[in-house]
Amino acid sequence: MKKTIVLSLLFILSVFSFSLKAQINNGTVVYSEEYEDLTDASLEKRIKQVRKQVKDEALQDKIIETFKKDQKEKPKYERTLYFSNQEALYVEREENQLGIKMGIEKTYFNVKQNKAISEAYVFEKAFVIEEPLPKQDWVLVDSVREITPFRAKMAVLQTDSSRIEAWYTEEIALPLGGSEYGGLKGLILEVYKSDGSALRFKSFSAQVPEKVEIKAPKNGKKVSKKEFNLILSQKVRAMNEAVKGGQVIKVDK
Repeated sequence: MKKTIVLSLLFILSVFSFSLKAQINNGTVVYSEEYEDLTDASLEKRIKQVRKQVKDEALQDKIIETFKKDQKEKPKYERTLYFSNQEALYVEREENQLGIKMGIEKTYFNVKQNKAISEAYVFEKAFVIEEPLPKQDWVLVDSVREITPFRAKMAVLQTDSSRIEAWYTEEIALPLGGSEYGGLKGLILEVYKSDGSALRFKSFSAQVPEKVEIKAPKNGKKVSKKEFNLILSQKVRAMNEAVKGGQVIKVDK
């Protein structure tokens, strides 16, 4: 009788374990991203730049007020990763203080094809950037912690400018982590940088909403990452010059 009960329990546990693994092939992970700590010196530098570059005093005050709020109450931005088998879509929507779309809005990942395809904007003009999956030379650390509901392992990356600590789970077999990190044996749940910025795990659902389509973006001009960064820097420089001169900013469609 006892043997039968034990065997029954083992069967139930094995079924539960299989079910859990099957769920993790698809799901939604929500992150909270925090930017670097804004020191008094950094704040003062930003204020001087605004006073110099922005002609309208009311706009100056609005931007500076935002900077001071960011220093006092560290802003957090929600990011979402939707995944199904070996494909994923990372969504990061953000506008700057002027309400202008800048930078990458979403990135599609295809692990089998080793592709990362991003939809990015400079003002309202769309671009498509295709490159290999992000991959870094991580050093694995013998440290484990619970990031509920996952068991996470630690890895460290040392760059020329900072130390990066990542926590990843092998329960989701995707070598991804946000929009810029990857190459580990599982999904990165949290990232901590030495400058104080961080990507934190917020929640997990074993489903992808029906309205979400995990597919590569096609809206925009195809460019390389290097080309996009050059276009972005040129437009930002042109915007600063226009604002200083009181001109109307025009964006090529």
